[in-house]
Amino acid sequence: MAAVPLEPTGVPPGPLPTDDELRLLAERLDFAAAGVKDTYDLVARIDLTDKERNGSMGALLMAFQYGEATDSRPGEAYFIKLFAYEDGSQYPPELSAVPVEVAALWDRASAAVSSPLARARLHDLCFEGRWGRFGDHARLAGEAYIELADQLAHGQTFGQSWAVCASRQCKALRRVRILARLTRNSDLGGRAADAIVDAIREVLGIDPFNPGRAVVLLETAINEDLAAQEIDDLLTLLRAEKRDVFSTERAIRLQHARAANYEARRKLERELVEAWTKEAEGSDPARRASSLATAATYARDFGISDLLAQLTSELQQTKLEDHGLVERSVSVSVDASEGEAYVQCFLGQPSWREALLLLVANDPPTGNVERNRAKAEHIAWIAPFRAKLPETVLGADGLPRFTTVTDEEKAERRLIRCELAQLRVHGAFVTEILRRIGAKWGPIPVEDLATFLGEAAHVAPPVSVALARAFNRYFHGDFEAAGYVAAPQIERVVRDIVLAVNEPAYRLQRKKTPGQYPGLGALLPFLPQAKVNESWVRFIKTVFTAAAGMNFRNDLLHGFIDEIDAGRAAFVLLAALYLTQGIVLGEGSTGA
Repeated sequence: MAAVPLEPTGVPPGPLPTDDELRLLAERLDFAAAGVKDTYDLVARIDLTDKERNGSMGALLMAFQYGEATDSRPGEAYFIKLFAYEDGSQYPPELSAVPVEVAALWDRASAAVSSPLARARLHDLCFEGRWGRFGDHARLAGEAYIELADQLAHGQTFGQSWAVCASRQCKALRRVRILARLTRNSDLGGRAADAIVDAIREVLGIDPFNPGRAVVLLETAINEDLAAQEIDDLLTLLRAEKRDVFSTERAIRLQHARAANYEARRKLERELVEAWTKEAEGSDPARRASSLATAATYARDFGISDLLAQLTSELQQTKLEDHGLVERSVSVSVDASEGEAYVQCFLGQPSWREALLLLVANDPPTGNVERNRAKAEHIAWIAPFRAKLPETVLGADGLPRFTTVTDEEKAERRLIRCELAQLRVHGAFVTEILRRIGAKWGPIPVEDLATFLGEAAHVAPPVSVALARAFNRYFHGDFEAAGYVAAPQIERVVRDIVLAVNEPAYRLQRKKTPGQYPGLGALLPFLPQAKVNESWVRFIKTVFTAAAGMNFRNDLLHGFIDEIDAGRAAFVLLAALYLTQGIVLGEGSTGA
């Protein structure tokens, strides 16, 4: 295809080809069409000279460079452009912009070529463009598509997989049905329907049975609303094969689309939940939890309460160690002298006040948000296939907590992974610095700490006192007490910040739901209104509330964390320190 200029060829210079010249051009097209799966492959097999590019052969090849709309509706164009240019032009041009001489050439060539692919494209273009006897063009295009579908069904292509052939086969037959409807040609539509059913019968008789080809053909038959018994037979066979739960699910969903009544559909919905439950029974622990979660999701969506209760009960018995996860560690070398010099930047401050303030003067240990976004985008660029795959995050209880589905969720998960990678390195320094501050200046009187932490107007006295006790408990090595005391205060300070900038932070009573404040995760999006540094908002979100992150706040308060170590307690105190000292309401925040 690279040999053909991606710009309109216009009218071929000089006289149009004679019948003999056109016959030679047609033979060349037929040779290029032999064994290829689509028109793009046909174009790629023809190497044009510079003279031919701007002649009749170039004009003919332009007919094969149109794309095909996947779901065109009546009145919409079926053949679409390959490229659009900044000046508003496109290649190939809209059919209404094709020169009369080129349209006439395509009309003549449609009768000269013999290969099904070439005939189908040229006749179909002439029908869409309303050139020549376009009713005949629709019929002849349909007949060519049926012949092309038969070739694709029997693998008469060069090295193409069954999946590609089956997809192109069904696309050709669907186009015949559309042409038949547009021209009210019931005979042509019937022939296409018979071709679909014949293909289904052929798949039924092939050993070994190919479930993939069967599914493609079945979807086409059902979308075309064909009622042949072979469809039901093939659906039954597809489920009987039991190759994998995914084939079973597709078969059940296709049966669901053909179900005659509500009771039949409800029965199939229950069978789908049971299929995933059975898949879980024979799986390893990791796949078992995933399959049970899928079954439970379907049971919830279908409203099958008894199965949902059963599946939820089974899921709740899953423990993190049941998944057989392999822990991998990565070492990051840090020069001891450079690391100590960094710590001494804090210990060399005049007092513990300046040392603590320095901890929140710059980016959080999760890093700068803009640099992390750039890294996440680079990861998606170097591993595009990995970036498209869904990812499931397990909670501290061992249950599936969150699965990325949309592109936005996958992008957010990549960003969180970058932030957690930074946190593992820089978080160790925060832990050591806090320990050394306590060792150098402790014990620090609670009154002094409370006064320091409560200087900002948005920090209530009870909060500053509670946080002061948490800091001292950390300095004394009681990390668990420090974490449990400080964690609820994080949410209160954030709520008071939101209230201080007059953002809605209280939900009024609704029917049986009493009035209440939303949780920390719902409050964080309001912090930008208080000019809070986005990198620090990301730190709090990733560590405390993000289901795709550490989710520390939720796991802690729901009892899923057995022990709070020095590192996690340090993150809680660091968040408290920033929220009390790093924010000046109305004037923005400290740090880059």
